[in-house]
Amino acid sequence: SAAIRPTPAATSNLGVQYFARGQYANAARSFEQAVLLTPNDRRLWRNLGAALHWAPNERDKARAAYERAVQLGEQERRVNPRQPALQAELADSYSMLGHRAQALEAAAAVERLGGGDASAMFQVAGAYEQLGERALALQWLLASAPAFLALPPDAPGGLPLRQAAVRGVSGTWRALLDVLRNELGYNVTSKVIN
Repeated sequence: SAAIRPTPAATSNLGVQYFARGQYANAARSFEQAVLLTPNDRRLWRNLGAALHWAPNERDKARAAYERAVQLGEQERRVNPRQPALQAELADSYSMLGHRAQALEAAAAVERLGGGDASAMFQVAGAYEQLGERALALQWLLASAPAFLALPPDAPGGLPLRQAAVRGVSGTWRALLDVLRNELGYNVTSKVIN
């Protein structure tokens, strides 16, 4: 579908599939196409930043994508700051840019708003881990785990996102998931990987 008639949804979904399989360069190409089609979607820019961050020899390009995600997210936050998902995405993007104070402020906003859904909590965990706050990262990862792992495989983004998390899109996530599995006894692998 994305090759025949590219749409933002099709190219983004293809990018998510590539990312979940660890094909980060292919994911980046798909997200680049998606942002060309929808240049004002903060989520697409954040996804592009993540794919570029992990794609071989492309990490230097991730900064611009994260900066655009933050710019668009801040515009949206001025209109409606009561969105946990938006605040979590800002926390993640700011952490990837090394903007500690802004990342912590956005993460605190997620907590004030009730934590949001599993995806938002998972993103806050990632932001804390990126900032070197392992205890807070584990706290948020544990809070997200029951809802995150309970998603049906056919939920939008459910299985690919969970597979990416369990396979460890980075050594950091692998370490966090190992703590969940080995130190806290949570059976992550058997519940997620089909």
